[in-house]
Amino acid sequence: MPTIRPYQAADEKAVRRLCFETALYGDSMAPVWNDPELVTEALIGYYLRWEPEHILVAEAGGIPVGYLTACLDHERFQHRYRRHVTPHLLRLMLRHGRWHDAQLWRQLPRFATHGRQRRALLALALPAYPAHLHINLAAAFRQAGLGGLLLRTFQDMVARAGVVGAHAVTTSPAGRAFFERHGFRTLASRPTPSLRDGTPVMLHLLAWPASPAVRPAA
Repeated sequence: MPTIRPYQAADEKAVRRLCFETALYGDSMAPVWNDPELVTEALIGYYLRWEPEHILVAEAGGIPVGYLTACLDHERFQHRYRRHVTPHLLRLMLRHGRWHDAQLWRQLPRFATHGRQRRALLALALPAYPAHLHINLAAAFRQAGLGGLLLRTFQDMVARAGVVGAHAVTTSPAGRAFFERHGFRTLASRPTPSLRDGTPVMLHLLAWPASPAVRPAA
């Protein structure tokens, strides 16, 4: 049976592989940007370096098959990302010769619009819901209850830390339903271009706990 456990340093290679293979709405990022090091640094490098104690791993047969990354203070995340992660990503782009990548420049407007819409939504979550999380599971282990186990373990972590609330962002109707089944409520939604092909999708911001007594920042 799959189990949930804390992240260990030996998991990094497997977690990075899972990240790259599932980050594009559950599919591989390769069709959009086939650079596993750069993609995984952008998406989970912060958590691996700065908050490994808040990473959870779903393991089956001794092999990681899913993970949850989390930060209990989104403002701290933003500060460190700007100060440390972004310069590192720029150095990686230079080292990998990505400044001359025509695919990147074609997709950059789509990424920029997605980022603006995401930031606008997140402004509604702070400071009432300062923690955040991301979940990714290998395709063969979805619909098996592992996502719920990861999320409940995260919620216990947030409660033990005395953090007042948490938020998550998803573009998937199934993802939105998943969070709502586990006590989240939708705060707001915005249209954004899909990172896959640019077609419009809805970006949903959800928050936990769902009590209407907890109000997002204006």
